[in-house]
Amino acid sequence: HTTDKIIVAAENGRFYTLAADKLPGGRGFGEPVRLMIDLDGDIGIVDIFRAGIAEKLLVAASDGRGFIVRTADIIAETRKGKTVVTPRIGAKL
Repeated sequence: HTTDKIIVAAENGRFYTLAADKLPGGRGFGEPVRLMIDLDGDIGIVDIFRAGIAEKLLVAASDGRGFIVRTADIIAETRKGKTVVTPRIGAKL
């Protein structure tokens, strides 16, 4: 649906929100997601999913630490995203 929100989870613990109606159409070569959000080139994208697919998410880092968060609480209002978890040094989401 064009009113859906698309969530981008990055390995640094930040979550970014894209409006589905702002994504490029099916023609052409598309556009890199990194140009739509403020994500440094050295930070990897962990997952991309539609908001509302799950009411709650398990967010966990590579060091084994994690928690459950409501999908509504990770929606970011800016291109800079929203910090949901701060992984320890050396750990990634």
